[in-house]
Amino acid sequence: MMKNKRTVLITSAGTASAISVIKALKKFTNEEFHIVAVDIDSTAAGLYLADQFFLVAPFTSEDYIHQLCEIAKKTGATYLFPIFSKEIPVIAANQSILSAAGLKTFLPQPDAIKLCNDKTEMYRIAEEGHFAPPKTYTLAEGATLPHTFFPLFAKPVEGSSSTGARMISDHEQLAHLHGEQKPYLIQELLTGSEITVDVLCDRSHQPLVVAPRIRLATKAGQSVKGRTIDNTPFIPLIHRICEAFKVVGVCNVQFFQTGEELRFLEVNPRFAAGGLMLTVAAGMNIPAMLIDLMDGRQVKPLLDLKKNLLMTRYWEEIIIETDERQ
Repeated sequence: MMKNKRTVLITSAGTASAISVIKALKKFTNEEFHIVAVDIDSTAAGLYLADQFFLVAPFTSEDYIHQLCEIAKKTGATYLFPIFSKEIPVIAANQSILSAAGLKTFLPQPDAIKLCNDKTEMYRIAEEGHFAPPKTYTLAEGATLPHTFFPLFAKPVEGSSSTGARMISDHEQLAHLHGEQKPYLIQELLTGSEITVDVLCDRSHQPLVVAPRIRLATKAGQSVKGRTIDNTPFIPLIHRICEAFKVVGVCNVQFFQTGEELRFLEVNPRFAAGGLMLTVAAGMNIPAMLIDLMDGRQVKPLLDLKKNLLMTRYWEEIIIETDERQ
């Protein structure tokens, strides 16, 4: 255990989200945190940005939760940040075991996470809440749509980032989706500016942070250029969305904007992959605020976002001496 430092355990250290969380806690706070990172891959970049790291089994392994508990005992870690979307339900379902090992979490209930991860149910709730989601169809319904409805957009019913998502130009391309191993849904193709809103909620689903940014350029579904925008028009809508989806802790909500119209795209109960550091630089350090919430401290809403802050990203290398086995 590190004296006078709060020790944080961060999973999936090879992801862009984990690296952003590490940077937010190490570079953008007045407090010194001791960062412990874990991953299944010894070459994951985030491992080498942390103060300590461990290799762990995949989150699907029966040993995974036990390994996190053992690492907490070895390092004195008391705060757990699960990063990868598919492991978050596993962490949420095992919060009592993790808590007994001294690890605090701040997550929605498993049913709320499942709702957000099942896009069919997500869009049903979004339609009921009048959040202006895209018109959504099953594959069978898509096959009956007239040609004038194309192009359409296809995405897996379950999935993260833009993995598997694609534009569908005609019925022939649509038919190929029937051969995919995972189920798809079909949507109208939204156009306009892509907007991601970083959100932090308390346990009553009330937003403490509402930080929208335009995604000016993306690669592999991650923002590489972005700009903060006025959050005033988003605050009432984000309140309704977080209440409808029972959000606790972090999430990011995605929209398309055409003129004054906002169209809901999805809500993800996790840190955003690409633009979190823009939100942090704009005055809203969500990872640091989340630790205060885990400690039971009162956290006041931070809704005064620094507008028109531009982010552009570049590659940075980590060079490590290794032996031939790595």
